[in-house]
Amino acid sequence: MNKLHENDYVLVHKSNNQMVRFHLHGSVIIYGSKAEALADCNDNQLVVRCAELPIELQETFNNQPNI
Repeated sequence: MNKLHENDYVLVHKSNNQMVRFHLHGSVIIYGSKAEALADCNDNQLVVRCAELPIELQETFNNQPNI
């Protein structure tokens, strides 16, 4: 399980409310700063602080291995 920090961010697809994942192993990409997330964000995505994600999306982190 990944331990999330107060200022961790993810990218969320606007169209389907799914978090952006690594293609190789399917784990959610977690950014250590908003600036990092914004640098990778495109027009179809939103930068969201992990602490502000809906509970069902936060639970995703309990089911993915540490990488």
